[in-house]
Amino acid sequence: MHLRHLYICLQYIRYCVKREEVWDWLSPYIDDTEKIQIERLTEVRSSVSNLKTANNLGCHQTFWPLGRLVRTLLTETKYYDTHLPRLPVLLSRQIVQGIKDWDKSQGRKEGEDPFGMDEKDRRSRSGRRDRDDYRDRKDRDRRSYRRDSRDRERDRRRRDDRDDRDKRRRSRSRDRDRRRERDRSRDRDRRRRDRDDSRDRRR
Repeated sequence: MHLRHLYICLQYIRYCVKREEVWDWLSPYIDDTEKIQIERLTEVRSSVSNLKTANNLGCHQTFWPLGRLVRTLLTETKYYDTHLPRLPVLLSRQIVQGIKDWDKSQGRKEGEDPFGMDEKDRRSRSGRRDRDDYRDRKDRDRRSYRRDSRDRERDRRRRDDRDDRDKRRRSRSRDRDRRRERDRSRDRDRRRRDRDDSRDRRR
């Protein structure tokens, strides 16, 4: 199988296969040293604009041993910017123990990297993961702030609309009261004139 197809198949297994079967499918590859190309879309900030667009998305490429990819899919909860389906705690512990038992059977010390990654590379990878997590949190906070701002603006418009309706209602009510008062005043004047006319005729 072509490595590119295998890469896609491994991800499909991790995302779509029943969780109880993931170990059986992926465990044969945990020590595979064949290098596989990993591609990841990364954001490229424009000097003109600070907006994300399709034009400022770049592709970051790196090469991993196939076994490292498999171990990442089996033991991590996140693969680059996507969250992996969560495994049950007991199953996750069994997988970690299965990897430890395999490494021990191969004569490796606990925590030893089977692919020869030195401490500097491990720190670099950890630092990148921390920066990715920080960017993810920042993006979530930014989206949450924009969402809250939209909610506040919507509430403000609703309050303004409600206040306007109340003002119009009060204004109409005052107009009605003034019209009624004018009508009553005209009625009183008319009755008064009628009485005066009636007295004049009797004289």
